[in-house]
Amino acid sequence: MFKFLSILLILGSLLNASEKEYASKIIKNLVEVIDKPNTSVWIDSYDTKVFGLFDLAKFNVVKSCKKAKVMILSSEKTIPKGCNTKPILVLDYELLEKHDNAVSAFFWKKGRPNIVFISDRIKHFSISLPASYDKYIEEKIW
Repeated sequence: MFKFLSILLILGSLLNASEKEYASKIIKNLVEVIDKPNTSVWIDSYDTKVFGLFDLAKFNVVKSCKKAKVMILSSEKTIPKGCNTKPILVLDYELLEKHDNAVSAFFWKKGRPNIVFISDRIKHFSISLPASYDKYIEEKIW
């Protein structure tokens, strides 16, 4: 019985690690599409729950949103003054409605990753998406 429980725990941790790696790759790709590779990123929360979603070592994280090219929001936290003109990647679909500069969302729904880009917002920031991202572009928020 102990061996069985141990195997289940190991498998569960491996699956969680691969989900984190998968999410990190997706978020990194989205940030690079919004701006460019190795761009500076500001994250609204230093909460371990948020950082558990992706591997920060893959990102050029800055402490001041004023130094960032792209902002990542995971909560309804207020954006500091002077930073509300930068493109935002949100990690919760509902945040697309709350932030006019939110150009993209990455979130999990029914155990699957979902990506959304809002058409007029990517045009506003002059973001040119590769053709492979066309299926993620929405005209409006659902």
